[in-house]
Amino acid sequence: MLPIFLMDNVSAHRSSVGVEATAQNKTAQKQTAEKQAIEDATQVLNDYAHIHQRAWETGMAAKLGFSEVQEGDRQRFEALTDLLDETRVDYTLFFRRLSSCVASDGDLSQVLDLLNAPEARSSAPLLQQLKEWIQDWQGALAERESLSSAQQRMNQSNPAIIPRNHQVQRAISAAESGDYEVFEKLLSAVTRPYEDNPEHQEFKQPPEPAEQVLRTFCGT
Repeated sequence: MLPIFLMDNVSAHRSSVGVEATAQNKTAQKQTAEKQAIEDATQVLNDYAHIHQRAWETGMAAKLGFSEVQEGDRQRFEALTDLLDETRVDYTLFFRRLSSCVASDGDLSQVLDLLNAPEARSSAPLLQQLKEWIQDWQGALAERESLSSAQQRMNQSNPAIIPRNHQVQRAISAAESGDYEVFEKLLSAVTRPYEDNPEHQEFKQPPEPAEQVLRTFCGT
């Protein structure tokens, strides 16, 4: 039989080894859990990118009159957004006016006139690229869709009116002076954004350079 002091040392050593093993096991478990969490989060982020891309393509298809996304559409959509970025035309007006041009003999004048806006940037090459894109789009639309259905789909996906900052600021300024008529009229317009109401014509227009609101707040 071991002396008591040796027995105590053995017990202490065993206890120390047990504590160390438990700590190592917990560390290993934590590292495994962290690794799994990182893998799960990475998978979610990767899935989100695909989900976002599919949602964007579906939305763009509807805005351009297509009932579904087909091969080659992504390139078509991206080519258009690149052109819109380069020309700086008003997105809302562009898509809404484009709905009147689904047929190959459609009048493009209102669409192309957007290139003459103060904030737009036009050139002969850009104008030609836009015309060619529209021609290609019209051809694809004619092959794949009923043009009347395509036009209806576009009008249901592209608002005629959005709450533009300069109009919102105008309503706020009037309300601060006790005049709520401007706000009520704006509210009536934006609650029916897909209707072409002649009474709301003023709310369709983008701001003039002097009307631009360069600073706004989340509360507005």
